[in-house]
Amino acid sequence: MAVGDHTLISQVPPIMHVFASPKAALVMLACATGIVTCPRAAASQLRASERGTIAQTVDGTRLTIDYSRPRLRGRWPVYGTSLVQWDEVWTPGADDATTLELSRDARLDGHLVKAGKYSVWLVVRKEGPWTFVLDPRANLFHTDHPDSTAAQLRFPVHARTSATRVETLTWTIDAIHRGGAAVSMAWGDRTVDLAWQVTPTHPTAVADSIARRYVGRYVYTWADTSNRTAPSTFTVEHVKGGALIGTWNPAQFGTLTQVMLVPLGVDRFAQGFMRDGELWAVYDESVFVFSRTSGRVDGFRWTRPNNSTTATAVKQP
Repeated sequence: MAVGDHTLISQVPPIMHVFASPKAALVMLACATGIVTCPRAAASQLRASERGTIAQTVDGTRLTIDYSRPRLRGRWPVYGTSLVQWDEVWTPGADDATTLELSRDARLDGHLVKAGKYSVWLVVRKEGPWTFVLDPRANLFHTDHPDSTAAQLRFPVHARTSATRVETLTWTIDAIHRGGAAVSMAWGDRTVDLAWQVTPTHPTAVADSIARRYVGRYVYTWADTSNRTAPSTFTVEHVKGGALIGTWNPAQFGTLTQVMLVPLGVDRFAQGFMRDGELWAVYDESVFVFSRTSGRVDGFRWTRPNNSTTATAVKQP
């Protein structure tokens, strides 16, 4: 060690001599005096109930649930004990209250939930239905059991019992379909299920007074002259439920048979992809644009996102 090092060490405050080496003392002194930039001590990341997040988008509406995940760790039973007492207002999670956030208005079990972020609570009961609670105060701790207020959404839910124990509290979003999904919370031997219903981005029903303009038979031709698929007929029908369905005959490319015309505006319809007679997906970048002569619909263009024409069709008398 250089003589200069011994000289500097001899001048540091006595507290610095507790370090294992003179070099360690020098480093700490440099940090304290701002001579060098020292990293901060890392905050503890390990928690008894680790945080988890699930999110799902259905037809433009995003649902996000953020929650801590307590584990059983040999503790049993869960409900009706110090873990979760009967009639307790309990957040189905731990630490900071579980939150549920919606990007757009939607429904849970038929109840309207406005877009926004909420803390989630359950009133657990030994007999009868539990109560599901959404409180607009999202930033609550799990011990801040909220009293009933007019600002909350509260409705009964059924807590079903299972023979299988769920070790770690788990929220899931499953059974996704075009109208929503199933949302569930499970811990221990109890599961609570919720039906999530979204508002359609594009309603499919068309009033009869409007639909009759487009109903009819069209001669359909692909715009690409290199496409050797023969021209076909494209028949538009107004079916039960109010949807406009177009059917090719013969099928195009061997399998392309039906499409739903999903309203976008006057004389404009998005392509609704059909599977087994049901609407499967909507592609609003692929648009049917109908034309008129003397106020009557006489045909349409099927356009791509850049407005180029994929196909044309002429309405038959």
